[in-house]
Amino acid sequence: MAKRKKRATTRFDRPDAKRSATKRPRTKKAQAKGRRSKAARGASRLRMRFVPTAADSAADNLRKIGNIVMLLMENRSFDHMLGYLKLEENRCDVDGLTPGMTNSDGQKDYPIHHLDHTALKSNQDPCHSGRCVADQLANNNGGFVKNYVTTYPGDSERDLVMGYYNKNELLTYDYLAAEFTICDHWFSSVSGATWPNRLYVDHQNYFAPLLQQGRRKHPGSGQESDVSQSLGACVDGADAAALASKGEL
Repeated sequence: MAKRKKRATTRFDRPDAKRSATKRPRTKKAQAKGRRSKAARGASRLRMRFVPTAADSAADNLRKIGNIVMLLMENRSFDHMLGYLKLEENRCDVDGLTPGMTNSDGQKDYPIHHLDHTALKSNQDPCHSGRCVADQLANNNGGFVKNYVTTYPGDSERDLVMGYYNKNELLTYDYLAAEFTICDHWFSSVSGATWPNRLYVDHQNYFAPLLQQGRRKHPGSGQESDVSQSLGACVDGADAAALASKGEL
């Protein structure tokens, strides 16, 4: 009778050997996968340990807001329109005008002062080109009077740019500043002309080399298009998000 061949015995076949629950990964790739799986299970257990927190009153108040109105004033500085809130109304929460602020034309220092008239002449518009703004901001905002005098050498109101208004002239703004949020640390995105800053405010974008009087050329086709129509505005995104939340998109 043929003799049966003896079967090879592994350590798991022995009664006294304890079989491992899982085999050790044989390759580096398998080992890495195993570690990731273990980390994921650990993270899952950690997430389950978080406990509910109290309701956020600020978030609840935000849900009550039906409309957001953003009011921007072109070619007006914060100090010119609302700097008085700190200087005259003693609002410590506002970074506005303080006593002793001056500017020089190179020969004389001109202090801040209250303007007694709101109607400015056509030749009293402070220059706001990139070159002029750079001059005005030089020496820690010390070049406003000097640049104004250079732009309008014949104007007798050499210190016009150091003037400000208060609640006597700005009844509506005074009310809005008292009842709603004001941004005393919002600065224009571009130290220069109007159009780049309009684009940043409305579209969060700026086609500096392509911008030509409110129109731009497409880099590929060369076709001109109106900037305001070719760029999606931030309000469009807000509208789309609101409609999506209501299931209307």
